[in-house]
Amino acid sequence: KQVLDNIYINGPINRTDLEILSFVKFFHPNIFKKYEEEVIIQMGLFFKKSNPNSLKSLIMQDFGDSILNYYGHNYTPIQMDIMNSIKNNKYYSFQQEQVQENRMCLEIC
Repeated sequence: KQVLDNIYINGPINRTDLEILSFVKFFHPNIFKKYEEEVIIQMGLFFKKSNPNSLKSLIMQDFGDSILNYYGHNYTPIQMDIMNSIKNNKYYSFQQEQVQENRMCLEIC
């Protein structure tokens, strides 16, 4: 539940949260099954249809519905940000994060 709260507040950006979900799904599939629909919705995987069973999930589903209405496609929030950047003639670089990580490694070394 703490991981789901983190994902709801910050989005699926924390590697530790995603690793925890992976381990729970692999080692405790019965527990994961109870929360799977909520995980799918809160991670913004709106292209996977699910039924919200909490207020947070309902809010996220409404967010996904608004993305679908605006863009005509079930984009994730990250994909929506990319589309907005392209639409506003801004650029988006997946490589930028890797460059920053490499600089940090060089400074530490």
